[in-house]
Amino acid sequence: MTKRTFGNILFLLFAVTVPALLLSGCLGGGGSSSGSTAPLAPPPPTTSTPASGNTFNAHFITGGTTGFANPGLLAVDGNQNVWITNMGLFASPGMTELTQHSGYDPASAVNIVDNSPYFYFFNVRDVAIDASNNIWIVTNESQLLTTSLSTNLIELTATSNYALSGALVIPLTGFGKANGIAIDGAGNVWISIFDGIGLMGGIVEFPYGSISAPGATGPAIAASANFLATPNNLSNPTGSIHGPIKMAADHAGNIWIANYYGNSVTELPASAITAPGATGASIQAASVTISGGNTSFNAPTGIAVDQAGNVWVANIGNSSVTELPVTAISAAGATANTIATSAVNISGGATSFDAPTGVAIDGAGNVWIANNNHAGSITELTKASAYSAASAINFPAGKTNVNNTPTGIAVDGAGNVWVTSSTILLGPGGGYSFVTYTSAGVTEFPGVAAPVTTLPILPGVAGK
Repeated sequence: MTKRTFGNILFLLFAVTVPALLLSGCLGGGGSSSGSTAPLAPPPPTTSTPASGNTFNAHFITGGTTGFANPGLLAVDGNQNVWITNMGLFASPGMTELTQHSGYDPASAVNIVDNSPYFYFFNVRDVAIDASNNIWIVTNESQLLTTSLSTNLIELTATSNYALSGALVIPLTGFGKANGIAIDGAGNVWISIFDGIGLMGGIVEFPYGSISAPGATGPAIAASANFLATPNNLSNPTGSIHGPIKMAADHAGNIWIANYYGNSVTELPASAITAPGATGASIQAASVTISGGNTSFNAPTGIAVDQAGNVWVANIGNSSVTELPVTAISAAGATANTIATSAVNISGGATSFDAPTGVAIDGAGNVWIANNNHAGSITELTKASAYSAASAINFPAGKTNVNNTPTGIAVDGAGNVWVTSSTILLGPGGGYSFVTYTSAGVTEFPGVAAPVTTLPILPGVAGK
């Protein structure tokens, strides 16, 4: 694998397009194939969550053949392999797979990068995995750095063993810069558009029917997209799809959107998504945007839905986490106002939230938060304590080996918690700075969470 350095040119491109970072046809050319199809070893034994975040055997992974280049977000596939997005900057970006059958050995990591003159993987923003273990990613920029920049949706297929030669590239030309991705229960793929300067926000839906069509090509799939947009230069973004940064799909098929600039959360109801002849305009007209009340949304950056249907939001702007209870969401006659009034905002107590970004839910419904601060920490809100701030468990700096600036977090089927660390520090209002003393890598906390034993029931998309 050849590493590339573009020095200040790459930095300037990144700085222009990512002031609110993280905000995480067919390709030819080289690229490693994955080791995911090898027989799986038994998962390591699972231990119970410790009473304190000070005692555990954290494992920081870097070096080897990982090729980490500012790892941002991550996801765990059905074989318990961990997939990490690399946002790039001064090294070759792409995807890194830590394989379960190797015991997540960095020397056995599989890197998928584009070694051709076209940088399809430049600035990988987010990742989602469908039930057939296909890997879906969005990139913020691609093509030669001397040409106009674009953004892509890329599927790495399990049937091709994740080789670049078998990848499907869906161009997002004309939509804007992609940032987040989610897959709903019907197999539709959703992309959030976030330009980083607050002038535009949008959501793109790629219908499952076009994605799964025999012989489907990237341009044909792109032409079938539904687009939900907020007008440019909206004078009052509050209450709109504005600066949508991350998304989550619940088990009922609803799509939830964290609006970074709108200080709000928007629900796209499944009933509107699946309505006969649904369009972007009709879905947007049926959307419900939640703000005010008890939400205390402030530059929300992370969002997740637990098994019960509660929606969890990480607010980087005021270092808090907000729960939208499923009882309010599903109540007869529920409105945006009643949901906002029923929201629970969590801060203070023992939480030690510090610029939270990533949210993950374990198999027992406990909520895990990555705090994107200099010191580096994660926080667990336990379901047994009704998510009490006073009962939060913090894994503080000096003990976790999270290093600095954690960004993404996930829980696997053995109860291991995975956290990415990069050299990027986020900040309220979209600012960021480089933390040059931080080593980019991934931390594994073995067995500290309840295993995630079931994945979302999503149709697979195969045969590309």
